[in-house]
Amino acid sequence: MLEDGRYASVSDIARAEKIDRTYTGDILRLTLLARDIVEAIVEGRQPAEMALPLLMKPFAVVWGELVTLTL
Repeated sequence: MLEDGRYASVSDIARAEKIDRTYTGDILRLTLLARDIVEAIVEGRQPAEMALPLLMKPFAVVWGELVTLTL
């Protein structure tokens, strides 16, 4: 949506979808997850503690400080 120019900002997306701007930004941040993490989630191989509430928290500067994963 942002890449193809459909919307100019996260605020524009939130307004168009009628959802909170902060929530929209949080969800968009999930697009920054590493490919192996996304694949593990899609395939159901992620650790039990790796649920949406954890992923919605701000990421640590060093990922390993947030959670140690064995995918």
